[in-house]
Parts: sequence; C-alpha cells; structure tokens
Amino acid sequence: MKHAYFVLTLISTSAFAEESSSPLKIEAHRNEIFSLAFSPDGKVLASACKDKTIGLWDTKSGASIEVLKGHTGDVLRVAFSPDGKQLASAAADNTVRIWDASSGKTVQTMKGHTNWIAGIAFSPDEKRVVSASADQTAAIWDVETGERLSQLKGSKGEVYTAVFHPNGKIVATAGKDKTIRLWNASSGEVIRSLSEHKGEIYTLAFDANGYQIASCDSEGVVRIL
Repeated sequence: MKHAYFVLTLISTSAFAEESSSPLKIEAHRNEIFSLAFSPDGKVLASACKDKTIGLWDTKSGASIEVLKGHTGDVLRVAFSPDGKQLASAAADNTVRIWDASSGKTVQTMKGHTNWIAGIAFSPDEKRVVSASADQTAAIWDVETGERLSQLKGSKGEVYTAVFHPNGKIVATAGKDKTIRLWNASSGEVIRSLSEHKGEIYTLAFDANGYQIASCDSEGVVRIL
C-alpha cells in the first residue's frame, strides 16, 4: 500500500528568471505541516508537523537529514538560532524544546505554559527564546538552563506570535485580542500597546534595524508601524 505524503516545495529565486529551473519537491510528512524554517546558511530546512515530529531536510537534494522526536503534541512552530547550531520548537504539548541541530538531540525542555504554544523565536544573542501561548501569556526562557526568566502577562486572549527586537531588549507579542504589545525583555513590563487591527493578529516581524514592525491579521490586513 502506497502512503500519502504532505509535500514541501523549494523554489530557487533564480527559478523565477529561468524557465528551465524546476522546483525541488520533498515528500516530507504523512500529516499536516504547520511551520517551516531555513537554517541561516540555507542548507537545511526544518518542518513542524501534526505528527509530533520535526523534519530536517537537505535543501539541495531534498534528502531527509533527521527526524526529531520528543514532543507529545502537534509541533506548531520551529525557529533556528542565529548561528544555526540550535533549533527551537513550540508544540501543543505546552512545551518548548531546544535541539542540537547537528545531532538532533534535545538539549533543553521548557515547561510552564498551561496551553498550546504557537510562537517561538530566538533572541539575537541566541541566549534566550520567547514563546507565545494560548494560555494568554508569553514567556522568555534561558536557552542554556531552561529557566523561565519572565512571564509576560496582560494579553486578553491567546497569544499567537512573539518576536525579539533586533536589539534584544524588547519583545513584541500579539494574538486574539487584536493588540500588539511591546515589552521590556528584562523586567517583563509593557512599554507600549498598539490597537490598530480589527482582526486577530497572527504574525509579527521587525525590520533588520528595528525601526518598523509589520503585522498581519485575520481580516487580511497587513500593517507597518
């Protein structure tokens, strides 16, 4: 019996200009894929899947490098550290895991959230991660020790996304309550709240300099602030 796979498609940017270029298709998982992340050098693609695993794929050949197992719920988000040596994952089992990207081994498991975790991001210095959870909080964790450094409370609904500012001193969160909050990453205090959206906010992104933040919502609106 032939199994059905969910397919990843990699398209080189040069392929848009070259009609002869073919996308690379990877028969990756046998269930839904929720999130993708490239390693900083572009050689590895990580996939977060409903089957509770993370796939690591060679972006040149499409070959499987490793399948990371350990989560007991859907893996919802993955993110590489800036140096590419570690991978963070967030899952429906209410935990964050830090993986050694070379060996595929879990090096840290963060527990403390009481509901599924939809967002995960490394700090620029790679020493911390921030997680966004349906328990209406975000949390900042020490990557080396697994300690929760601060819990960001104040959201009035599920938090879907959390990112560090490029300076590492500020964290932005957003989610179901349609509000972007900027937090002091050290004290955990709210610096500013922005309520420009009319829909739930799914994703945030700072520009490289940290001068602007982009957000998108459930009504199809993108805002740059």
